[in-house]
Amino acid sequence: MRLGRFLKSPGDVKRYTVDYVDWVDDDETVLTVQGTTPPNIGAFEVSAFGVNPDAKSVFFYVSGGIDGKEYPVMLTITTSKAQIKEDSVTFMVTIDGRAR
Repeated sequence: MRLGRFLKSPGDVKRYTVDYVDWVDDDETVLTVQGTTPPNIGAFEVSAFGVNPDAKSVFFYVSGGIDGKEYPVMLTITTSKAQIKEDSVTFMVTIDGRAR
């Protein structure tokens, strides 16, 4: 499922959070998160994937990118009830703060 599209500047290093509280059961937690980007992504970097202390949301950091380019990030979580969920987020890099 595509979760959203975000604008960022090439120089930004920012933490993003994806909340799964509405997707997991009350007694279920997120155990792991993995993130991938297409090969040869260039100057765009996604790092430090982790599960937040609430165990209902995950985080990752995004940096770099080339002005005018879009970068997809695929997220896969696994839960305590053995559910697996795949999502995507797209980042549009722009130096002027506007989508093209």
